[in-house]
Amino acid sequence: MLDQKETEKIVSHLRRLEGQIRGVAGMIYKQQPVEKVIVQLKAARSSMDSVTSAYLSSQIKCEPNGQCLLSEKMVDVILREIKK
Repeated sequence: MLDQKETEKIVSHLRRLEGQIRGVAGMIYKQQPVEKVIVQLKAARSSMDSVTSAYLSSQIKCEPNGQCLLSEKMVDVILREIKK
């Protein structure tokens, strides 16, 4: 479970990503050159990968009894699949 600070960090990142996506939609409505749209889509995807990584990393935390929510190995597997 995320603490308040981690939650705010993740949600803030998601809101920035949401703004990026709205910007891309605006570019498409304005019929901007395809190259510029693709650059922004790639940036948005990179941002999504970053927030995904941050969220998963926050879930690795282990309880005092040693039980972990997700193992580091599982996070690595998930991240590899996401980036395909």
